[in-house]
Amino acid sequence: VKLGALLIAFVAGVAARPALYQIRDRMRPAATAKAAEPKDMAYYTQRSTHFADLKQVHPIVFLGDSRVQSGEWWELLGTDAANRGINGDTLKGVLDRIESSVPVGTRVCVVQVGFNDIAAGTSPADVAAGLTAIAKACPAARVVITSIIPATGHSAYLNSSIAEANRLAEDQVKAAGKEWLDISSAFGTELPKRFTEDGIHLNGMGYRHLGDQIKPALTTEK
Repeated sequence: VKLGALLIAFVAGVAARPALYQIRDRMRPAATAKAAEPKDMAYYTQRSTHFADLKQVHPIVFLGDSRVQSGEWWELLGTDAANRGINGDTLKGVLDRIESSVPVGTRVCVVQVGFNDIAAGTSPADVAAGLTAIAKACPAARVVITSIIPATGHSAYLNSSIAEANRLAEDQVKAAGKEWLDISSAFGTELPKRFTEDGIHLNGMGYRHLGDQIKPALTTEK
């Protein structure tokens, strides 16, 4: 009986324990937070060096993490668009490879990144600063930073951090003279289940919906 009671207490304690990234974000000061790194560095290097070796200049480049990599942008938008997304990418990763992934002569660069940083415990303030740094460093003639899309079926803390990062980043990106495109509002405070299979990544319907938010912005000259 005692063993059974102890087991029940242990399971209850684990279930009540906050997610690891919640603990890290509460305990670690933003000023000393280590930048999130891609987990699969072999795959990351494979993709980033491939991009660096490609010399053709496309009018539009999509830059970011798995949400970018999985999108067939040229079909969604009906125009020439290069996909420079890497699964698991982070703010630091994008900033480090931005010049090799976005060649001079690119007309528009659309950026979607930051989810992996927040999930790893990076503070909303640091995420906003990272997005602003990317906006300033990108060599494209026009840089469009998109808001981070929320998740579903995960901790409410994750989506609240995403919302706060978006709020801070919008002000900072605009203050830097760069474009901010709010795409997350079209998905709501939580990613609708009809747009995802795993609660994070978009399915076909989700990408169609995302394309509908991005296409009008790209057809408007700035």
